[in-house]
Amino acid sequence: MSNNSSATLRETPHAPTLDNNHDNYATQQKGETLAQMICAAGDQSAAALFVLMATIQHSDDPAALAHSLKHFSFTRCGELNLYGMVDAQIALIETELLASPI
Repeated sequence: MSNNSSATLRETPHAPTLDNNHDNYATQQKGETLAQMICAAGDQSAAALFVLMATIQHSDDPAALAHSLKHFSFTRCGELNLYGMVDAQIALIETELLASPI
């Protein structure tokens, strides 16, 4: 009986390792750093966006990473732009108050 080795499929179970968890943590940290650079709206925002998109695309779980970075970015951008948001709301309220007859 001949044995065709190309027809044999060997499967090895994939279990998470410490290195894999470390890689996921490092990817998350890298993503948060890039998101913070984007939110800061500095000179490197566009470059950070491109690197962030590549980081998400090449991660082990792109959907999960994008989801967590979305929440991180929303919170961080809100913190960085808190006064801008408050000023915009004050201007809107002031316009409405002064437009109404007394």
